[in-house]
Amino acid sequence: MKPPIIVALTASAIGTVNAAVVARGTSSDQLCAGKGFLENGNWYCQPVHHITYQNVGVKGEYQDVVGMNQQTGACEFKTREFSGPLAPFNEPMYIHFRGPMRLKQVAVYLPGSDQRKREEGSSTSESREKLSQEEEANDQKHTYSHHHRHRHLHRQFRHRHHPEEQVTKLAKRVCEPITWVTATISGSVVSWINDYCPDQTAAPAPATSANWSPEPAPTTTTPATPTTTIRNSLPPFMFPSATNRNAISSPSSPPSPLGSFTRIAHYHAARQISSGLTFLANRGNPHISGTWTPQFGNTLSYVNSAGTDCAPSPQTLADTLLPSEHEVLLATDQPCDASSCGYIQPGSVAYKGFPSISGTRLVLIDFSMPHAEGQNMPAIWMLNSRVPLTGQYCPCSCWSSGCGEFDVFETLAGGSNKAKSAFHGVFRGGDSNYFERPVGGTVRVAVGFDGEGGRVGVKVLGDVGEGEEMRESLEEGEWRGLMGGDEGDFEGEGMGSVFRVGT
Repeated sequence: MKPPIIVALTASAIGTVNAAVVARGTSSDQLCAGKGFLENGNWYCQPVHHITYQNVGVKGEYQDVVGMNQQTGACEFKTREFSGPLAPFNEPMYIHFRGPMRLKQVAVYLPGSDQRKREEGSSTSESREKLSQEEEANDQKHTYSHHHRHRHLHRQFRHRHHPEEQVTKLAKRVCEPITWVTATISGSVVSWINDYCPDQTAAPAPATSANWSPEPAPTTTTPATPTTTIRNSLPPFMFPSATNRNAISSPSSPPSPLGSFTRIAHYHAARQISSGLTFLANRGNPHISGTWTPQFGNTLSYVNSAGTDCAPSPQTLADTLLPSEHEVLLATDQPCDASSCGYIQPGSVAYKGFPSISGTRLVLIDFSMPHAEGQNMPAIWMLNSRVPLTGQYCPCSCWSSGCGEFDVFETLAGGSNKAKSAFHGVFRGGDSNYFERPVGGTVRVAVGFDGEGGRVGVKVLGDVGEGEEMRESLEEGEWRGLMGGDEGDFEGEGMGSVFRVGT
C-alpha cells in the first residue's frame, strides 16, 4: 500500500489529522493535462489520495414518488423543490457497498458540541428525530420528485427475482447511454456519453421462508393526489463548464464554528459492534422480510450476516468477505414512520437515512477490495434514501430526475485496480483522477460533506490494518483537516485533486 498522503495521516490518528497540517490539492484539469487515457470505456488521468469537489449544491427540483401500483406497475410523482447547502446532497442518505469487499469499520458523525446538546436537553436520537421533523416540515412547503435507476454500473446488479425461486437466476443489465464523463485530454476539457456496456449479469436472488421481523413494522405513507404520472424519459441535466471548473477558489469569509462532531452510528466487524445503524439489502421476500412484485422486483429487506440473502430481522454483517456482485447498505436504526421518509413502497423494510446538519456530515470507512471470482467490481456509494425506499433497481424512484447519488469509491470494469468518484443528480460530474484499489491491506477513507463551504471530499488516509475503534467524537479542527484544503500543490505529483462541479 502507498503511505498516507501526508505524515500526519497515520493509522494511530484514528482517522483524524493535525489541524495545523492541511492537505492542499491541484486542479483536476492540471493533473489531467496531457495524461488522460481510455480504459474499458472510461477515462482516467492520475492516481490520487484525495479529491475535493467544490461548488456542490444547487437550487432545483426532482420528481418524488407519491404512489406505486404493484398490480399495474404505474408510478405517480410530484415535483419536489430543494435548496440549501449541498442540495440535494443535504438530504438523508444510505451508504451502499458492493463486493468483493472486506468491510471492517464504519462511523458516521454529525456536528454539534456536547454542550449544545446538554443545553437542548436532547439525545442523539432525539436530535435526529428533530431533524427528520424539520425535513418533513419542509415537505409541506415543497413537493419532491423520485425516479431512480443507478446509471453507473450499479444498475447492472438489479434484483427482480421471485422469492420462491430456489435456483439462482441472473438478469441482464439494462444499458442506456446516459452516463456522462468529463475529463481533460491534452489540455482540453471534454464531456461525452459513456455507452460502454459489458455483457455482465446480476447478483443472485433471495430465497426461502420464515416470518416477518420482530422489529416494529415500518409504515408507509398515504400520498395526496399526485400532479404528475409516469416519466418515460429522462429530464435534461446541467453539466459543469470548463470555465467554472478551472477556477479554484476558497471561501471569502472564515467558516462558522461547528463544535465537536459526535458519532451517531458505528460498525466494527471484528468486535461485531453495530450501533445506530441497520444493514439492509434489495432482497425483499414476502415470506421473510420486505416483498417482491413482478412490476417492481425486490424491495428493501433485512440481510443475513454474510450479506448474501434475505433475513427475518436485523443482522450484523460478519467479519468476512462480501462476495462479488453482492450488495448491502447501511441505514440508521430508526424505522421510518408516515412522515419522515417520503413515500415507501408497500411491504418494504424502511429505515431512515443518515441525516446532515445543514449539509454537513462525515463518514469514515475501513475496507479492502481484494480480487475475487465473479464480476469483481467493488464499489462504495451513497444514495438519497428516498431511492431505495421506492425501488433502487426499478424505474419508479427519484433517481433519474436528480435526487442525488454520490459515487465514493467505484471500480468501473471487472478486475480493475482503479476506483473513481462522481456525482449523479441535477448536476453531474466526476474527476477522471482515480484512487488505487486497496487489494491488500485495509485502508481508511474519509468522506466529508461541508455544507457551508459547498464541498465534498474523499480522502484516503492510508493503511490502518485492523485499526483502533473509531472515536466517539472528533474536534472541529480534525474534521477540517480531513476535508483538506482548496488550492495549491501537494508535495508530490498527482497527490490531490480539486474538481469544481459548476452551476
